[in-house]
Amino acid sequence: MISIERTITHQNCAEGRPLPDDELQMDKTRSSFILQNKFRRIAGRRRLGVLWIGLDPVIRSIIYLFVLTVLRSSIKGESLFIGITLWAVLGKSFKSGCASVADYSGGIMAERIRTRALIPPIIKFRIIESFASTIGAALVLAVYFGVDLLGVVGFLIIGQTIGILFEGLGQNVAMMAKRVPDINNIINHFLRFMFYASPVLYPMTLTSGVHYRLNEWNPFTYFVELSRKLAGLDSVYDDLNLAIFLVYLVVLIVMAFRGFGRIDRNRWELSSWS
Repeated sequence: MISIERTITHQNCAEGRPLPDDELQMDKTRSSFILQNKFRRIAGRRRLGVLWIGLDPVIRSIIYLFVLTVLRSSIKGESLFIGITLWAVLGKSFKSGCASVADYSGGIMAERIRTRALIPPIIKFRIIESFASTIGAALVLAVYFGVDLLGVVGFLIIGQTIGILFEGLGQNVAMMAKRVPDINNIINHFLRFMFYASPVLYPMTLTSGVHYRLNEWNPFTYFVELSRKLAGLDSVYDDLNLAIFLVYLVVLIVMAFRGFGRIDRNRWELSSWS
């Protein structure tokens, strides 16, 4: 017989024994189900299902490219594809982290799910969704615009980096957004404003003065300008202060680890036991 030893305090609910192989396997099965359930929710009743994850940024980029072409803008199409797609990954990831406390059951309502079974599908889903969001644009960059392998691979890696880091960053805001719903509106409006203020639709080479100086302190600038540089496009990456970029990376990594590490505590705070 296996004795059930579980320590329940105001801070958490901890297992007081090593988990046997059958329970570890069950946690893997739960994780797999939770991951599949996330994609089912996205697909819904739509015919193309999860393909829309990759199609949305491509279609959005084509629309903006058409509008800017009509306005006789000199912005290159590949630069615009990189900017819009990477911003879409950032926005989805950060808002996903902020909204993570909405459902910590993973769609399994009949039993208690250990946090160790919940965190892997969150990270795996972010990796898969970030890849799905960037692969369509990567194919356009490679096939239509002729961007070389370094530029395409660099673009995909940067998309993954943004996805994981900003998902983890959003986890730090989740409980605050839960307690004060107005924060979600502030986040949405801020992201909408930064879409136009950041070098998304245009490279940093087209900015100047205060606009340029402010974007030097914008973490997204370093990611998108690095991607443009690797693709052989106009970029100010070499002119930026890389020490600032390094500081941003360290802070984002620390906050991402903190965010994912707080999931168990957040679940406990939301439970009736706490």
